[in-house]
Amino acid sequence: MRSSSRAGRFKKKLVSEENLLSEAPVIVGKLAPFLERRTQGKISEAEFTAIYLVIYLSTRFPFHWLGARQETPVAEAHVLPITLGEMREAGIHFEESINRKLSPQTSLGELFNTYAFKSTPRSVNRSIVQWSNNKYSLVSMNRIPTPLEVLDQQRQSKRCVTTLLKESQLSRYVLGERDPMSFTMHDLIHADHFFFDNHCYKGQMGFYKALWKASSEKVFETALNHEAFRNEFEYVIADMNAYCVHLMKCLKSAILHYHENGHLIFKHMVDSWEMDLLTRAAFDNLNTEKFKSPEETLLIQAFFDNY
Repeated sequence: MRSSSRAGRFKKKLVSEENLLSEAPVIVGKLAPFLERRTQGKISEAEFTAIYLVIYLSTRFPFHWLGARQETPVAEAHVLPITLGEMREAGIHFEESINRKLSPQTSLGELFNTYAFKSTPRSVNRSIVQWSNNKYSLVSMNRIPTPLEVLDQQRQSKRCVTTLLKESQLSRYVLGERDPMSFTMHDLIHADHFFFDNHCYKGQMGFYKALWKASSEKVFETALNHEAFRNEFEYVIADMNAYCVHLMKCLKSAILHYHENGHLIFKHMVDSWEMDLLTRAAFDNLNTEKFKSPEETLLIQAFFDNY
Protein backbone atom coordinates (compact mmCIF):
# COMPACT_ATOMS: atom_id res chain seq x y z
CA MET A 1 0.00 0.00 0.00
CA ARG A 2 1.16 3.52 -0.73
CA SER A 3 2.01 5.74 2.25
CA SER A 4 1.60 9.06 0.47
CA SER A 5 -0.77 10.61 -2.02
CA ARG A 6 2.08 12.58 -3.62
CA ALA A 7 4.46 9.73 -4.33
CA GLY A 8 6.10 9.18 -7.71
CA ARG A 9 9.22 8.07 -9.57
CA PHE A 10 10.67 11.52 -10.30
CA LYS A 11 13.38 12.48 -7.79
CA LYS A 12 11.69 14.39 -4.98
CA LYS A 13 14.47 16.39 -3.37
CA LEU A 14 16.88 17.97 -5.84
CA VAL A 15 18.53 20.16 -3.18
CA SER A 16 18.84 20.21 0.60
CA GLU A 17 16.52 22.20 2.83
CA GLU A 18 19.44 24.48 3.72
CA ASN A 19 19.77 25.35 0.03
CA LEU A 20 16.05 26.13 -0.14
CA LEU A 21 16.39 28.70 2.65
CA SER A 22 19.05 30.67 0.76
CA GLU A 23 17.45 30.08 -2.65
CA ALA A 24 13.88 31.17 -1.81
CA PRO A 25 14.38 34.98 -1.52
CA VAL A 26 16.40 35.00 -4.76
CA ILE A 27 13.63 33.15 -6.62
CA VAL A 28 10.94 35.45 -5.22
CA GLY A 29 12.87 38.53 -6.33
CA LYS A 30 13.43 37.22 -9.86
CA LEU A 31 9.79 36.18 -10.25
CA ALA A 32 8.35 39.56 -9.21
CA PRO A 33 8.32 41.33 -12.63
CA PHE A 34 6.83 38.27 -14.33
CA LEU A 35 4.12 37.94 -11.69
CA GLU A 36 3.14 41.50 -12.51
CA ARG A 37 3.07 40.73 -16.23
CA ARG A 38 0.91 37.68 -15.60
CA THR A 39 -1.51 39.75 -13.52
CA GLN A 40 -1.71 42.27 -16.37
CA GLY A 41 -2.42 39.48 -18.87
CA LYS A 42 0.79 40.13 -20.79
CA ILE A 43 2.03 36.56 -20.47
CA SER A 44 0.07 33.32 -20.37
CA GLU A 45 -0.01 30.80 -17.52
CA ALA A 46 2.10 28.45 -19.64
CA GLU A 47 4.67 31.21 -20.23
CA PHE A 48 4.77 32.08 -16.54
CA THR A 49 5.33 28.44 -15.56
CA ALA A 50 8.08 28.11 -18.17
CA ILE A 51 9.74 31.26 -16.79
CA TYR A 52 9.33 29.88 -13.26
CA LEU A 53 11.28 26.76 -14.24
CA VAL A 54 13.99 28.65 -16.14
CA ILE A 55 14.50 30.94 -13.14
CA TYR A 56 14.73 27.97 -10.81
CA LEU A 57 17.08 25.99 -13.05
CA SER A 58 19.38 28.92 -13.85
CA THR A 59 19.56 29.91 -10.18
CA ARG A 60 20.16 26.40 -8.93
CA PHE A 61 22.55 25.25 -11.67
CA PRO A 62 23.90 28.57 -13.07
CA PHE A 63 26.63 27.21 -15.36
CA HIS A 64 25.10 23.95 -16.54
CA TRP A 65 21.29 24.09 -16.47
CA LEU A 66 21.10 24.17 -20.27
CA GLY A 67 21.62 20.84 -22.01
CA ALA A 68 22.08 19.91 -25.64
CA ARG A 69 19.84 20.91 -28.52
CA GLN A 70 17.61 17.95 -29.34
CA GLU A 71 17.27 16.48 -32.82
CA THR A 72 13.50 16.17 -32.51
CA PRO A 73 11.33 18.94 -31.00
CA VAL A 74 8.72 17.92 -28.45
CA ALA A 75 5.90 19.42 -30.55
CA GLU A 76 5.26 20.85 -34.00
CA ALA A 77 4.64 24.38 -32.73
CA HIS A 78 4.55 26.52 -29.59
CA VAL A 79 2.98 29.74 -28.31
CA LEU A 80 5.66 30.94 -25.90
CA PRO A 81 6.81 34.13 -27.67
CA ILE A 82 8.69 35.92 -24.89
CA THR A 83 12.41 36.03 -25.74
CA LEU A 84 15.48 35.60 -23.58
CA GLY A 85 16.34 39.19 -24.41
CA GLU A 86 13.06 40.30 -22.82
CA MET A 87 13.80 38.15 -19.79
CA ARG A 88 17.23 39.78 -19.47
CA GLU A 89 15.61 43.22 -19.61
CA ALA A 90 13.45 42.09 -16.68
CA GLY A 91 16.55 41.23 -14.68
CA ILE A 92 17.18 37.57 -15.54
CA HIS A 93 20.84 37.23 -16.44
CA PHE A 94 22.60 34.04 -17.49
CA GLU A 95 26.24 33.01 -17.36
CA GLU A 96 28.40 33.79 -20.41
CA SER A 97 28.67 30.07 -21.22
CA ILE A 98 24.85 30.01 -21.55
CA ASN A 99 24.73 33.27 -23.53
CA ARG A 100 27.10 31.82 -26.11
CA LYS A 101 24.58 29.05 -26.83
CA LEU A 102 21.44 31.20 -26.93
CA SER A 103 20.79 34.47 -28.70
CA PRO A 104 18.63 37.27 -27.21
CA GLN A 105 16.07 36.45 -29.93
CA THR A 106 15.66 32.86 -28.73
CA SER A 107 12.07 32.47 -27.60
CA LEU A 108 10.97 30.56 -24.56
CA GLY A 109 9.07 28.29 -26.94
CA GLU A 110 12.20 27.40 -28.90
CA LEU A 111 14.03 26.79 -25.64
CA PHE A 112 11.46 24.31 -24.28
CA ASN A 113 10.71 22.76 -27.64
CA THR A 114 14.26 22.00 -28.70
CA TYR A 115 16.61 21.94 -25.69
CA ALA A 116 17.18 19.53 -22.82
CA PHE A 117 17.57 20.89 -19.28
CA LYS A 118 19.45 19.53 -16.30
CA SER A 119 17.38 17.30 -13.99
CA THR A 120 14.36 17.79 -16.25
CA PRO A 121 12.51 14.91 -17.95
CA ARG A 122 11.44 15.58 -21.55
CA SER A 123 7.80 15.21 -20.48
CA VAL A 124 8.14 18.50 -18.56
CA ASN A 125 9.11 20.33 -21.76
CA ARG A 126 6.30 18.70 -23.71
CA SER A 127 3.66 19.65 -21.11
CA ILE A 128 4.78 23.29 -21.16
CA VAL A 129 4.76 23.47 -24.97
CA GLN A 130 1.46 21.64 -25.41
CA TRP A 131 -0.11 23.75 -22.69
CA SER A 132 0.83 26.81 -24.71
CA ASN A 133 -0.77 25.17 -27.76
CA ASN A 134 -3.99 24.47 -25.84
CA LYS A 135 -3.41 20.75 -26.51
CA TYR A 136 -3.11 20.01 -22.77
CA SER A 137 -5.88 21.41 -20.58
CA LEU A 138 -3.89 22.47 -17.51
CA VAL A 139 -5.01 24.52 -14.54
CA SER A 140 -2.42 26.82 -12.97
CA MET A 141 -2.58 26.99 -9.18
CA ASN A 142 -0.43 28.77 -6.61
CA ARG A 143 -1.49 26.46 -3.81
CA ILE A 144 -1.65 22.73 -3.31
CA PRO A 145 -5.09 21.40 -4.32
CA THR A 146 -6.85 18.76 -2.28
CA PRO A 147 -6.98 15.26 -3.79
CA LEU A 148 -10.73 15.71 -4.35
CA GLU A 149 -10.04 18.91 -6.29
CA VAL A 150 -7.60 16.96 -8.46
CA LEU A 151 -10.24 14.25 -9.00
CA ASP A 152 -12.78 16.92 -9.96
CA GLN A 153 -10.31 18.38 -12.48
CA GLN A 154 -9.44 14.98 -13.93
CA ARG A 155 -13.07 14.00 -14.47
CA GLN A 156 -13.27 17.17 -16.59
CA SER A 157 -10.14 16.15 -18.53
CA LYS A 158 -7.90 18.66 -16.77
CA ARG A 159 -4.74 18.49 -14.67
CA CYS A 160 -3.40 21.02 -12.20
CA VAL A 161 0.09 22.53 -12.20
CA THR A 162 1.16 24.10 -8.91
CA THR A 163 3.72 26.91 -8.78
CA LEU A 164 4.26 28.07 -5.21
CA LEU A 165 5.24 31.74 -4.92
CA LYS A 166 5.66 32.79 -1.29
CA GLU A 167 9.11 32.79 0.26
CA SER A 168 7.78 30.80 3.22
CA GLN A 169 6.60 28.10 0.79
CA LEU A 170 9.77 28.05 -1.31
CA SER A 171 12.11 27.78 1.66
CA ARG A 172 10.98 24.31 2.74
CA TYR A 173 10.00 20.95 1.26
CA VAL A 174 6.44 20.76 -0.03
CA LEU A 175 4.39 18.36 2.11
CA GLY A 176 7.72 17.38 3.65
CA GLU A 177 8.58 15.45 0.48
CA ARG A 178 9.52 17.55 -2.56
CA ASP A 179 11.40 20.75 -3.20
CA PRO A 180 9.22 23.40 -4.93
CA MET A 181 10.76 23.06 -8.41
CA SER A 182 10.50 19.28 -8.23
CA PHE A 183 6.86 19.64 -7.15
CA THR A 184 6.00 21.71 -10.23
CA MET A 185 7.88 19.33 -12.50
CA HIS A 186 6.07 16.39 -10.92
CA ASP A 187 2.72 17.96 -11.85
CA LEU A 188 3.91 18.55 -15.42
CA ILE A 189 5.13 14.95 -15.70
CA HIS A 190 1.74 13.67 -14.57
CA ALA A 191 0.03 15.98 -17.04
CA ASP A 192 2.08 14.51 -19.87
CA HIS A 193 1.26 10.97 -18.76
CA PHE A 194 -2.41 11.96 -18.68
CA PHE A 195 -2.54 13.52 -22.15
CA PHE A 196 0.33 12.22 -24.29
CA ASP A 197 -0.29 9.05 -26.29
CA ASN A 198 -2.41 7.69 -23.45
CA HIS A 199 -4.19 4.55 -24.65
CA CYS A 200 -5.83 4.24 -21.22
CA TYR A 201 -7.32 7.74 -21.33
CA LYS A 202 -10.96 6.87 -22.03
CA GLY A 203 -11.14 4.28 -19.25
CA GLN A 204 -9.34 6.60 -16.83
CA MET A 205 -11.87 9.35 -17.52
CA GLY A 206 -14.72 6.94 -16.80
CA PHE A 207 -13.04 5.79 -13.58
CA TYR A 208 -12.60 9.37 -12.36
CA LYS A 209 -16.21 10.25 -13.22
CA ALA A 210 -17.47 7.16 -11.40
CA LEU A 211 -15.33 7.88 -8.33
CA TRP A 212 -16.50 11.49 -8.31
CA LYS A 213 -20.12 10.32 -8.31
CA ALA A 214 -19.53 7.84 -5.48
CA SER A 215 -17.62 10.43 -3.48
CA SER A 216 -20.33 13.05 -4.03
CA GLU A 217 -22.86 10.55 -2.66
CA LYS A 218 -20.75 10.22 0.54
CA VAL A 219 -19.86 6.57 -0.12
CA PHE A 220 -16.41 7.05 1.44
CA GLU A 221 -17.28 9.61 4.10
CA THR A 222 -16.77 7.28 7.10
CA ALA A 223 -14.10 5.15 5.44
CA LEU A 224 -11.84 8.18 4.98
CA ASN A 225 -11.51 8.55 8.75
CA HIS A 226 -8.94 5.72 8.52
CA GLU A 227 -5.66 7.52 7.79
CA ALA A 228 -3.94 4.64 5.96
CA PHE A 229 -6.97 4.11 3.73
CA ARG A 230 -7.26 7.84 3.11
CA ASN A 231 -3.64 7.98 1.94
CA GLU A 232 -4.23 5.08 -0.44
CA PHE A 233 -7.54 6.50 -1.69
CA GLU A 234 -5.98 9.90 -2.35
CA TYR A 235 -3.09 8.31 -4.21
CA VAL A 236 -5.48 6.41 -6.50
CA ILE A 237 -7.72 9.39 -7.28
CA ALA A 238 -5.07 12.09 -7.62
CA ASP A 239 -1.61 10.74 -8.29
CA MET A 240 -1.80 7.42 -10.11
CA ASN A 241 -1.66 7.17 -13.89
CA ALA A 242 -2.79 3.65 -14.76
CA TYR A 243 -5.17 1.43 -16.72
CA CYS A 244 -8.72 1.74 -15.33
CA VAL A 245 -8.93 -1.94 -14.30
CA HIS A 246 -5.66 -1.61 -12.37
CA LEU A 247 -6.98 1.52 -10.67
CA MET A 248 -10.08 -0.41 -9.69
CA LYS A 249 -8.01 -3.33 -8.38
CA CYS A 250 -5.98 -1.00 -6.17
CA LEU A 251 -9.04 0.79 -4.84
CA LYS A 252 -10.93 -2.43 -4.07
CA SER A 253 -7.88 -3.91 -2.38
CA ALA A 254 -7.52 -0.84 -0.15
CA ILE A 255 -11.23 -0.83 0.78
CA LEU A 256 -11.18 -4.48 1.82
CA HIS A 257 -7.74 -4.33 3.46
CA TYR A 258 -8.35 -1.39 5.76
CA HIS A 259 -12.00 -1.88 6.76
CA GLU A 260 -13.74 -4.75 8.52
CA ASN A 261 -16.94 -3.80 6.71
CA GLY A 262 -15.07 -3.14 3.46
CA HIS A 263 -17.40 -5.39 1.48
CA LEU A 264 -20.33 -3.12 2.41
CA ILE A 265 -18.40 0.02 1.38
CA PHE A 266 -17.48 -1.64 -1.90
CA LYS A 267 -21.10 -2.70 -2.46
CA HIS A 268 -22.34 0.81 -1.75
CA MET A 269 -19.83 2.21 -4.25
CA VAL A 270 -20.70 -0.20 -7.06
CA ASP A 271 -24.44 0.17 -6.37
CA SER A 272 -24.08 3.90 -6.99
CA TRP A 273 -22.83 3.25 -10.53
CA GLU A 274 -25.70 1.11 -11.91
CA MET A 275 -24.68 -1.69 -14.28
CA ASP A 276 -25.91 -4.96 -15.76
CA LEU A 277 -25.59 -8.22 -13.83
CA LEU A 278 -22.63 -9.60 -15.80
CA THR A 279 -20.61 -6.43 -15.26
CA ARG A 280 -21.59 -6.38 -11.59
CA ALA A 281 -20.33 -9.94 -11.23
CA ALA A 282 -17.01 -8.89 -12.79
CA PHE A 283 -16.61 -6.12 -10.19
CA ASP A 284 -17.53 -8.53 -7.38
CA ASN A 285 -15.07 -11.15 -8.64
CA LEU A 286 -12.20 -8.69 -9.09
CA ASN A 287 -9.15 -9.60 -6.96
CA THR A 288 -10.57 -13.08 -6.21
CA GLU A 289 -10.02 -16.57 -7.58
CA LYS A 290 -13.45 -16.35 -9.21
CA PHE A 291 -12.33 -13.59 -11.56
CA LYS A 292 -12.47 -14.70 -15.19
CA SER A 293 -9.79 -13.02 -17.26
CA PRO A 294 -9.85 -11.70 -19.94
CA GLU A 295 -13.63 -11.63 -20.33
CA GLU A 296 -14.39 -9.93 -17.01
CA THR A 297 -11.45 -7.57 -17.48
CA LEU A 298 -13.04 -6.46 -20.74
CA LEU A 299 -16.42 -5.98 -19.05
CA ILE A 300 -14.92 -3.64 -16.44
CA GLN A 301 -12.93 -1.78 -19.08
CA ALA A 302 -16.03 -1.36 -21.26
CA PHE A 303 -17.98 -0.07 -18.27
CA PHE A 304 -15.46 2.69 -17.57
CA ASP A 305 -14.89 3.42 -21.26
CA ASN A 306 -18.59 4.23 -21.59
CA TYR A 307 -19.26 5.79 -18.22
